[in-house]
Amino acid sequence: MIFLNPWLLAGIGAIAAPIVIHMLVRRHLKRVKWAAMRFLRTAVRRNERKLRIEDLLLLLLRCLLLILLALALARPALRGMAGIASARGPRTVVIALDNSYSMGLTDGGSSRFENGKKAATQIVDELPAGSQAAFLLFSDVARPVISEPASDLNLVKKMIGDAALTDRASNVHPPLREALDILKRHAADHGGIFLITDAQANGWKELPAMRRDLADAGAQVSVVLPSPGPQPNLGISDIALGSALVPVNTAARFSIEATNYGSDEARNVTVGLSIDADPPGDQAVIDSIPPGESRRVSLFAKARTAGYHAITAQLPPDHLAADDRRTIVVRAVDQVRVLLVAGNLGATPREGDAFFLERALSPVPAGDSYFIKPRVVSAADLPALKLADFEAVALVDVPRLQPDSVAELQKFVVAGGGLLIFPGDETDAAFYNDAFGKTLLPATLGAPWGDAAGKEKFRLLQPSNYTHPIVSIWQDPAAGTLTTARFYKGLSLAPIPAQAKDAGQPVTVLDYGDGSPAIVERTWGSGRVIEFSSSANAAWNDLPAHPAFVPLMQRSLGRLVTRGDEALNLPVGGVFTWPAPTAWLYKTATVTEPGSVPGATAKSKVELVDGAPLLRFAATDHAGVYDVAIDAQPPAKLRFAAQSDPAESKLDPISDADLKSLGEGTQVIHWEPGADMRLALGGQQAGQEFWSILAALALAVACCETFLAGRFSAAK
Repeated sequence: MIFLNPWLLAGIGAIAAPIVIHMLVRRHLKRVKWAAMRFLRTAVRRNERKLRIEDLLLLLLRCLLLILLALALARPALRGMAGIASARGPRTVVIALDNSYSMGLTDGGSSRFENGKKAATQIVDELPAGSQAAFLLFSDVARPVISEPASDLNLVKKMIGDAALTDRASNVHPPLREALDILKRHAADHGGIFLITDAQANGWKELPAMRRDLADAGAQVSVVLPSPGPQPNLGISDIALGSALVPVNTAARFSIEATNYGSDEARNVTVGLSIDADPPGDQAVIDSIPPGESRRVSLFAKARTAGYHAITAQLPPDHLAADDRRTIVVRAVDQVRVLLVAGNLGATPREGDAFFLERALSPVPAGDSYFIKPRVVSAADLPALKLADFEAVALVDVPRLQPDSVAELQKFVVAGGGLLIFPGDETDAAFYNDAFGKTLLPATLGAPWGDAAGKEKFRLLQPSNYTHPIVSIWQDPAAGTLTTARFYKGLSLAPIPAQAKDAGQPVTVLDYGDGSPAIVERTWGSGRVIEFSSSANAAWNDLPAHPAFVPLMQRSLGRLVTRGDEALNLPVGGVFTWPAPTAWLYKTATVTEPGSVPGATAKSKVELVDGAPLLRFAATDHAGVYDVAIDAQPPAKLRFAAQSDPAESKLDPISDADLKSLGEGTQVIHWEPGADMRLALGGQQAGQEFWSILAALALAVACCETFLAGRFSAAK
């Protein structure tokens, strides 16, 4: 038999109290000479023995009550013979400690992770002499720290003490598989596995597979749950650029989502937005976020210089610090150069095919400066131009292109440029399908529909479900509507499945109300192509006369220009991959990780991958901004950001019953700092507690003592 709280056995010493009280207050007979007493002497002698027996019985009951209470509080358990430490001799165990970011939850004091490290150290301390232990850290991946069981238990404890928390999500299946493999390699039939985790439901998605693995292996598993339990939690679950681009010295809009992961309503939630290391420059207060729900706000930030900037949304600190802030990196631009290739320049600018598109991209009076710099040329001028001088090219009702221009456009897009295609009356659909159908086009240009001359019949755009980033702002009714524009004519679009290595799958940006595609896009190499089914002017539709035209065109351009910037933001644990200039080839990149101490950096090299320079960095276990310095001439700087999985912020654990369903050899231990871990080492199902029986006996003894004390007192 063992005791889970052995220090409470000291409570047995409390039995001294009733004994001392009994000795102090027991009756002392005082002899008084009184003639009449001789008649009572016989009766007193007869009752004196009875009184002493009654007092002694009450004393014994009171002592027994205190002993039973002390034993019950010490939580005795019967030790079996199947456990890790029940048999004598050394044992082999695998300790797997969860270092996902939900383990950073605190109760205002120590965190789950800190308590988990204490529990792991205590497990090692309780192992019999000669035992061996392997040590794993796990989140959504298993990372062996000591992959083969080591007999140097001091080394194991040192590795446990040095373990660090990450911002990754959790998945308990990989470490379980790894632990089973370790035990199998070492034929540890009497070994065991300790999974120290918060048992967050998010990490146990593969529970059926875990049951099968354990059933095949027959291993003994203890799931150790360090305190604290679930706490109220608010988190930033998303931040995204709401504007088309981030121009220098112009406020850009960002959409921030705050989620209430707790069970109580959150009120008056302050959300702040900051740029780089500045304090929050814009704030909003959300009146209420019901449990399990999210709310979005729009905040603004202004970049003072061109280049890469960190945009951080944050909440007031709570018990889980990891999700109180979320950061993305954006590239601020001082100008965007766009080449508009018009099929017809017109006798006057207003008569040209690209007039409305030019005005939408630069919606300021002539002579005023604007960060988007459109330039209108004819198709005949295209061969003489250097496309690399532009961020994007738009073909507006261009009938055909020369073969050299076709090849240059393909190179331009593969290298990271953007291409917009608008059909019109002069567009040769067959030419586009032949020249670009197997390369750039997201969709083939099919038969025309509608009649631009007759305005009786028309199509409208879809009225809802704007999920694509270009049109997502119209999910908010306050942003206006897309459904008032009328489309009288267009070319049918049939998305083309990717057939080449550089081609991404076609994605429908926007449909007409009848479900046919209105706008389709696809990535091609490092660039992107967006294809419209109707014209960019008023020849086939009246969209240019509606307020939505300007933001739709600018957001389409922004989608093209920011294609290369998509790699700047990745999930925690992802691999940062950046197409580098040729001048960076074989240069060293020094990466400063989020929250790292001064001077603590990591190194990477720009390598040649598939014939192109590429910078890769995989150590992204922490959320936040990574600063990259390239040892090139001149020195170059870059930034990227990693975001944690918001699902890890939901702290609800799975039930003990589900955990125990892993198998007969599974035990769940709710561990508090300072508690004895010996029950875990006593084995699964090998430590049956019976404190409740002792507590029931104590209650029965108390009732009996009360009854007898009342009866004896009445008799006296």
